Amino acid sequence: MSMTAYEPAGAAAAADDWTPQDLAAHKRYCTWLQYWRDCQAPACRRAHACAGDPTACFLGRWLRLSDAAKVWVGAGISALDTGLSARNAAGAADLALLQHVKKADRLPRHPPRRKRWRLVADADPADDACCETHAHRHEADKGER
Repeated sequence: MSMTAYEPAGAAAAADDWTPQDLAAHKRYCTWLQYWRDCQAPACRRAHACAGDPTACFLGRWLRLSDAAKVWVGAGISALDTGLSARNAAGAADLALLQHVKKADRLPRHPPRRKRWRLVADADPADDACCETHAHRHEADKGER
């Protein structure tokens, strides 16, 4: 398994090396992922937040996640780190997962919005190469000019 930014090498052995800022971030991640809901520690369930060892909790669950779930969690954590709210971080994670699945299955990206109308609007009404199906659009364009 490849290492990522959220899976440091030897993290369990190097738990003493975490700074208080790192531990606070891990606690925020575990709380955002709602790991407290099925945590063995009663203090976490009572607080509705991570109240135990967030690093052990996060790493223990990280190892059991599927690749798609790791994409979602990683994107959500990145969004949280940039300052997005929990709800917006979940939305960013959803978008990242959708992009991952589409890329993995070689599905097309979304087409640009209104591309067809921009092409028609950019066409010159006097151009002979323009088809007659857009005549109604060209008539509307003449009035706007």
